[in-house]
Amino acid sequence: MKPSDEKFAAYKKEHGFVFCMISALTFLVSFKYNKMYYSHFYSFGMFKANWSDENHYRKIHTWYTMIHMFLVDLGLIVIGIAGLISVDFMANQLYITFIETVVLSIIDIVLGAIELYKLKEYLAYTGKSKTAASSRAKVSNALIDDDDDPAAKKKAGLSAFYNEFD
Repeated sequence: MKPSDEKFAAYKKEHGFVFCMISALTFLVSFKYNKMYYSHFYSFGMFKANWSDENHYRKIHTWYTMIHMFLVDLGLIVIGIAGLISVDFMANQLYITFIETVVLSIIDIVLGAIELYKLKEYLAYTGKSKTAASSRAKVSNALIDDDDDPAAKKKAGLSAFYNEFD
């Protein structure tokens, strides 16, 4: 049986333990552990998953993030505000806890929105942009082979080196 996403199936086969751990943390603790697939943590290959269609992954991730924002973060804000209304002003530590809950939930919404805005950029290492970067590197390598000028070779070599990290 052919896998639905061949590139991710290859990633799963190569990094089976990490896949199992990320999946377990995602399902048991929080879906936000799913971000470890594209986190590039210490530039380890196990944190650079590839997808055949990153747009599909991005769409699903966007929906889960939005659902999390509405159900969890907004829920915590409502509970925090209701607690602030019902507890006497600065009566005890519970009041401070409600304030912290509201502030941290607002920060989580802002950071989640920023991540959704930049998610396409974060996933650019896989898919079409990766092909474009490799084609730029091939053009730069062709310039190195065709040119006898040492300075031009060095410049083309550096641009090919930097294109690998795009």
